[in-house]
Amino acid sequence: MKDFQQRLARDLANTPPAKTAICGQKFDARTGVTQWCNHHFIDCDFSELMLDDVYWSGLIFQNCQLSHLHFKNAVLSDCQFIDCKFTDCLFQEGNCQGWFSQKSDWLNCEFRQVKSQKLTFQGGEWQAVLLQECDSQHWNLINMQVTGLQVKGGWARDWNLCQSALSDCTWQETTLIRQVAGECQLSGVTLKDLSGLAPVWFACLWQQSDLSNLTLIGGSFHRNRFEACDLSASRFTGTVMCEAILQQCRLDSSRFERIQGQKMALHACSLTQSDWSHASLQQASFSQCVGENARFTAADLRGAQLTDLPASADFTQAKLHGATPASLAKCHSADPLLDAIANWYANQQPGPSNIRSALMTTGASRYV
Repeated sequence: MKDFQQRLARDLANTPPAKTAICGQKFDARTGVTQWCNHHFIDCDFSELMLDDVYWSGLIFQNCQLSHLHFKNAVLSDCQFIDCKFTDCLFQEGNCQGWFSQKSDWLNCEFRQVKSQKLTFQGGEWQAVLLQECDSQHWNLINMQVTGLQVKGGWARDWNLCQSALSDCTWQETTLIRQVAGECQLSGVTLKDLSGLAPVWFACLWQQSDLSNLTLIGGSFHRNRFEACDLSASRFTGTVMCEAILQQCRLDSSRFERIQGQKMALHACSLTQSDWSHASLQQASFSQCVGENARFTAADLRGAQLTDLPASADFTQAKLHGATPASLAKCHSADPLLDAIANWYANQQPGPSNIRSALMTTGASRYV
């Protein structure tokens, strides 16, 4: 019994104090704001406040209105914003960490030279949000509607964008480190002068977006779809673009050397002087594409559909076994081994007769 009482006393001593609830109050320049810790604000209004060097920790804002707030050198830690609305707020320098924003709207807000980490925004809307020379780490945007976001300079480390819709947004002169975006819709998005390490976009839809003059080496656009986008004069060396679909896009003077582009599909794209040297393009398709002097030097195009490529395309040392049209493959270096294997299987059809099927020309035997 004594041991139980001691454990209970210890647990009670370690239990954090209950948050102080504040309901329906208004805070403005007349009332002022103090250092707050462990408060729960409900239906409160915060407006026209200059918040220099404040320290807020362990706060919950629920159904609150926050407008024209200026945070300078502030520390905002472990804060939750639930069904809140931020309007014309400025965060200048300072540090933000451990935020959770749920179904809250952020309108015309700016973050300038702020250090931040572990900020999660789920639901809600961003309009005209600016990040200027910020060092942001582990930001999560989940099911967000984002319009007019501008990320200028600074670092974006370990960002995760999931099932969000972004329109008219710009990333400029920003370093992206391990960014991952999945199943997002991006319309009118501009990526300009980016650098960094292995950004990933998975199963995203890009519409009328500008990805020109980029250098994105070693990233991934697996299963992305691009519609009427500009990817000209960019370098995507070593990028994963398997099963990507590009429709009515500009790829002029872009470099796709050594990409993983199996089952890519390009329709009505401009390929003038694009470079696909050493690219893995097995079973890729190029339909109604235009542009002169595209280079496929030593590319792997086995089983690819090349019917609509311009006649000026260069296939020097390319692997074209099983590519269509068949006349194209015959005009270039053949692969005797693969030809012999395909012919043998076509004639012999080994195995039980009840499971035989017509040989599909994919560029390799099913056992190779």
